[in-house]
Amino acid sequence: MNNYIKKNKGLFSIIFSVLLGAAVFTLSIYVPYAVYLVILLPLFIFLIMHFLGLYKLKQRLIAGAIIIILITMIFGGIYTNYIYTLGGTEKANINGTEMETIIVPYAGYSNIHNITALTSYNGSLNNSYLEIISETSSYKLNITYNASNAISINGMRGMYYTGNLPTGLYYIVYKVNKDYYIDSVGPVNTHESSLYTYITYAILIKYLLIVIVLYLIGMFFASYIQRSYKRNDVNKNDINKDK
Repeated sequence: MNNYIKKNKGLFSIIFSVLLGAAVFTLSIYVPYAVYLVILLPLFIFLIMHFLGLYKLKQRLIAGAIIIILITMIFGGIYTNYIYTLGGTEKANINGTEMETIIVPYAGYSNIHNITALTSYNGSLNNSYLEIISETSSYKLNITYNASNAISINGMRGMYYTGNLPTGLYYIVYKVNKDYYIDSVGPVNTHESSLYTYITYAILIKYLLIVIVLYLIGMFFASYIQRSYKRNDVNKNDINKDK
């Protein structure tokens, strides 16, 4: 088995690196601080290639390009599915105060969205507001609490918004005051295929460009070290011949 892997070192370098990269990105969904492991991906990829015997610079560059493309496509799909199926209800408990947002419909293109923001906070809501912010454009809507949008459900008070939003991915922020607020993803007012396109592009720009730069620096540095060792070996052999 080991011989088979080493004979196909280029293929298995790609497979192991892609699996590791996808795992790191997927872990970052559930453990936010794991996103910092992305910075270490170039090192992990280099070690995998080195262990499998993929030493030539050209081979490493080609394999690296394939790895980046595959990681982007695979994690883009994983994260798109995660975002698209969140459900539209977000809850938080801040020092015993309940906060909740409800988005209907949450995903899929729709002409009308209903967004409800609730809290168990028993103080004044006069300064509370709801922000609807687009991730895919400059669109931003700020709705302040007033008598016309006030609502009360199951002992919780808050506000609601019903309206038409441009196509795109949104997140909302409901803020009662500086201590009590909640933010949540949605609505996803677009089709899943369009969301996939946006997310893969965002992943590439936000994270993988850093990985690409660090990877290239590492590859060229490793190549420089290898050439230096070879030159030293040649010089030593020449000196020995002269003797």
